[in-house]
Amino acid sequence: MNDHFELNSDIDTYFDHGLRKGSYGDGISALHFGAKYAWLEWLKPTWDTSVGFNSSIPVSRPPIELTDGHDHFVPYIVFGRKLDDVPGLSGLFNVHADFITASSTPGGFGKNEPHSNSLSVTPGVLYDRDAWHYTLEVDAPRRDSSGAAATISSPFAPAWSGISRKHSSSMPAGAGSPDST
Repeated sequence: MNDHFELNSDIDTYFDHGLRKGSYGDGISALHFGAKYAWLEWLKPTWDTSVGFNSSIPVSRPPIELTDGHDHFVPYIVFGRKLDDVPGLSGLFNVHADFITASSTPGGFGKNEPHSNSLSVTPGVLYDRDAWHYTLEVDAPRRDSSGAAATISSPFAPAWSGISRKHSSSMPAGAGSPDST
């Protein structure tokens, strides 16, 4: 929208490839939308900061493997700082909460997914190169609202958080967004 504010949306679709028994057909499995505001003056000159939210809503009746059957609302704040030793490289911390509520769409939780509200702090790096930026985040075990750790197969799970064209800000879009998964 402008240099400070950004809206995002995404639709997850599926289709039957015909390689398994049964037919799932095709359709839309989830709608995603969110917003991000980049503070260009707060905590300057050393830190870039952005806040926002992402939301995910399962729709229709997709195969159960495609959804956890819950609505997700994920507010976040991201702090980033340029690393002077390597041009274009920034370190970041992403703090986000995942508030979930059951939906009418059936689904099942996957491995490493908390079954209730959770809070995560995710460190990572962002590399700007020409019109693209690359993000790598290290996802640590999450805690759900009861304080119990989610089942994680290893203590740290590095993952590509996003490879996308630069938009208004070099800060990542935050957890749970189309740019971050």
